[in-house]
Amino acid sequence: MKFYKTFHYLSLDIVLGALASSCLAAGLFKGQPDWSWWLCLALTVWLLYTGNHLLNAWRHRKKIERKMHYFLLEHRRNLIWFMGVTATIDVMLIINLLDKAIFKYVLALAALVLLFYAFRHLLRRNRIFFIQGEFFVLVLYMAGTWLGPIVVSQGNSEALSTGHALVSLMFASVLLINLGIISLYSSSFQILAPSLVSLSTSFSYPRSR
Repeated sequence: MKFYKTFHYLSLDIVLGALASSCLAAGLFKGQPDWSWWLCLALTVWLLYTGNHLLNAWRHRKKIERKMHYFLLEHRRNLIWFMGVTATIDVMLIINLLDKAIFKYVLALAALVLLFYAFRHLLRRNRIFFIQGEFFVLVLYMAGTWLGPIVVSQGNSEALSTGHALVSLMFASVLLINLGIISLYSSSFQILAPSLVSLSTSFSYPRSR
């Protein structure tokens, strides 16, 4: 039980989930990226989620309610050091070993996210850029974990079918439900989708339940 809690506190279960999501995409679209994609995906997901959770723990350090926050704050120096080393290795792998076609789409995805937040800030009074946090994270998660297999499968005539579309829709639905539950019971969702309003906030906590 203690091993599982540590595994969860370090966001390693989320890393496994992201790899499983990418494996599903690889099976659906008949595209198998090389080892560098899987390693870069695992490292990047771990960095993003661990950084988010650590930031969330620091923001609530004066009123800690979650055991995860106690764990992260207690080991924050080692975690920050290890994150720095991991980030350096991850960047070097992405630049030098990641498939060039995948690398271009990764840059395009990152640019679109930054562009979205830039326009959202500039036009914050205009609801044209309004999107619920759960849907934003859903799109970003699926785009990030499915990107490699989809890029590799380009040109494969068997990559798309009605059955594949249904499986993709089912996966997206399950993921959306999971995100809804997280936003309902965890304050960390606001860190995962900064400045975006969650469904539980929009409909109020009692009505969401």
